[in-house]
Amino acid sequence: MRSFTLKNAGCICGFTAILALSGPVVSQAVSAPQVLAKVGDATITAVELEQALMSSPVADQLLAMDPDEQARIRGDMLVRLVDFELLYQEALAQHLDQTPQFQREMTNFRTGLLAQRYEQKLREEARIPEEVEERIRERFKGDGDAIEAARSVYVARAYKELKSKRIEALKRRYGVKVYPERLERDPKPDTVLAEGDKFRVYYRDLVFGSAEKPMEEYTQLDALVELLVFARAGLEAGLDIADQMKEFRHDLLARMVVDRKRKEWIPDRETLVKYFQAHPELGRIAEKREIAQIVVKTREQAEALRKRILNGESFYKLAKEYSIDPYGRKNAGQMGWLPEGSGMPQIEAALKGLKDGEVSEVIETPKGFHLVMIAQRIPGREQAFDDVVDRVERALLQEKMAGYLQELAKRYPIVWTMEDHEESRPSSTGSREAAAEGGT
Repeated sequence: MRSFTLKNAGCICGFTAILALSGPVVSQAVSAPQVLAKVGDATITAVELEQALMSSPVADQLLAMDPDEQARIRGDMLVRLVDFELLYQEALAQHLDQTPQFQREMTNFRTGLLAQRYEQKLREEARIPEEVEERIRERFKGDGDAIEAARSVYVARAYKELKSKRIEALKRRYGVKVYPERLERDPKPDTVLAEGDKFRVYYRDLVFGSAEKPMEEYTQLDALVELLVFARAGLEAGLDIADQMKEFRHDLLARMVVDRKRKEWIPDRETLVKYFQAHPELGRIAEKREIAQIVVKTREQAEALRKRILNGESFYKLAKEYSIDPYGRKNAGQMGWLPEGSGMPQIEAALKGLKDGEVSEVIETPKGFHLVMIAQRIPGREQAFDDVVDRVERALLQEKMAGYLQELAKRYPIVWTMEDHEESRPSSTGSREAAAEGGT
């Protein structure tokens, strides 16, 4: 799944320590999944689409959506995956996988991931012996919360002791030598602070924070040594991280293309200032409204419910009882905070003149007959350039990215193999924005 690694795949380490990590890449054979799209020689499958959806912010709401809305979300996500495949193909064409930056980030990521996986494995070793489990159950008979708390305390203490002993054992195994005293001798960037079998930590590898914490350098040094010995142990243990490395490689190369285009499109601050002057709407923070909604099948039913609300019955209670919108029914009509302009045109028109706590007239849309209400609102406001510079940059990149991806689609032809694709594929605005931000 191509959207996972940028957001969820552990530590992307910020150091350049040399760690020789080698070994065969292991991957499991699986039956061929349904292909939804082809980009050049690459394919995007139904499995990848489902994985991307399950890791997206809409995952919890997806099953509650109606079929049309689900199709729109799935189509939009598929377009995003296609866009990132285009960027990946271009990265390969530019040989970005042969650059020092790419090699460094891959090495750092692999080191961090191996260390993370080894530490997870170590946690699994800190188990509660049967005799201790029996004592805990005997002491806290019938009190489930107390039993769980006692177990957690025991495991935490056992893990802390196990981890300390394992680190020392690994340091001896790999001949690790640490030189903290060199931090007190005006160290240079290439001053060696620690070394062992197949790795070395330099002063430049430390990530400097507040100057008010002089001991922080020593803490970082210990943490780096711990990470490196855990990574080495993870490699020796044969931990399989091939899938995660493949995902990260894909995302990293796509991100590198975006970063290069960002520097090309936005060479200086003046570029952003001029874009903001041409698009002053970017400085406006839209009004936010806490919306409540009831959706029913007929106008007659909507009119009857409106009359009941005006006579004093609870909007929220009736929404929970009668609304055909799954999300609204589940949440008693409470749709959350939504910015002005984010709803269907018919809904937005009705909300425009609505006072807080006032129930709208019946609104007809393709989804049914609606009653809406604004519980409360936060007024919109205008912001200066310095307050919205990030938004201006995203908007400019999104605009540029749309045209750039169209160029890439000519170099790496796209073949849609998804059934009923035209019906389920939305506009790709969201994918362009995601691409501009360097993540799916």
